[in-house]
Amino acid sequence: MYSYKFKKFILLLSLSSFIFAFLIGILVLSLLLNDGPLNIISSPLVGIKMCISAVLVNCLFMFVLTVIYSSERSEDRSFFQPYSFIKSCGLLLLSSVIFHIISILYGAPVLISVEETYTFSVLMSVLVILPLCLFCGPVFDSWYEVFTSSSYLGIETVVYYTSIMSILGSWAGAAAIPLDWDRPWQAWPISCAVGAIFGYCLGLLFGAVQLPRELLNNKWKVI
Repeated sequence: MYSYKFKKFILLLSLSSFIFAFLIGILVLSLLLNDGPLNIISSPLVGIKMCISAVLVNCLFMFVLTVIYSSERSEDRSFFQPYSFIKSCGLLLLSSVIFHIISILYGAPVLISVEETYTFSVLMSVLVILPLCLFCGPVFDSWYEVFTSSSYLGIETVVYYTSIMSILGSWAGAAAIPLDWDRPWQAWPISCAVGAIFGYCLGLLFGAVQLPRELLNNKWKVI
């Protein structure tokens, strides 16, 4: 049986996932619909950087929440080891370069919009790689278990959904670029970035719904 503290952690994690999904979604909509200097269509760099900041705030909040309740986990993981921190920073930098290369391979401009492409790559690293480093550590075996094991209950559930949905959202956004609609939002990398962020929000919502369901099933192991 789970302790009261752990159940409270899961419910708070679910509630915070729902709230941040709503807040980040509202932010993206405001960036799309406003006519000012913060419009993501007319100023994609500014808009994408604001989305990155919002995701960082979300990760920081969930990180603090996880650390507060980390005593309920059966494994004592240190989030503050210097080696882990340096390795995580290296993985984030490497992943941003990899996402940049993948973007080019899938048709992003090579010599123009370089800053836009790399900013989008940083966004993808923050959406996909940062939560893995932050909550699972810079350990590839732990990352693999997040996506292959169905026995985890906790922040890993949220990381699983947000990572997958961010990639799918980005891919869905890319599908709109070659369409002959001549809309300003089809310019690279606006639709991909918006799709990735909305995918992240959907992942948060899926996690918010799934966490209480798994808790009620009472058949999952605490890690």
